[in-house]
Amino acid sequence: MQKESPKKDSLRLQKLASQFRHEIARLLVEDIFDEHLQQVTINHVKLTADLHICRVYFTSREGKENLPAILRAFRKCKGFLRSELAHSIRLKFTPELDFYYDDTEDMFNSVKDIFAKLDAEKSVVSENSDED
Repeated sequence: MQKESPKKDSLRLQKLASQFRHEIARLLVEDIFDEHLQQVTINHVKLTADLHICRVYFTSREGKENLPAILRAFRKCKGFLRSELAHSIRLKFTPELDFYYDDTEDMFNSVKDIFAKLDAEKSVVSENSDED
């Protein structure tokens, strides 16, 4: 049996991750009626190389305030999601689903705020030096 090259394997993982992301997002909209999960956006999905674990990264319009409730809701519907994914994405086995809050946007906003403060301080300093 010929082993796939790492590049082909990586491309396959990316395609599968994209399929999982699309299907999970669809299921959340069409089949899951939990009020906490209605506010969730699936940002990206990462699969381990052995396809045993699917890490699902999400954000919520509610922010981090209701994160414990959102994670509880995901735990409750995890079995249903895996079952539906098994029917829609044909693999030898369906990976375990792990859900993580994606704080990339929060980090981006805090860095943006830091740069805005630095720009404001720079403007004040340059105005003061112009007055001298």
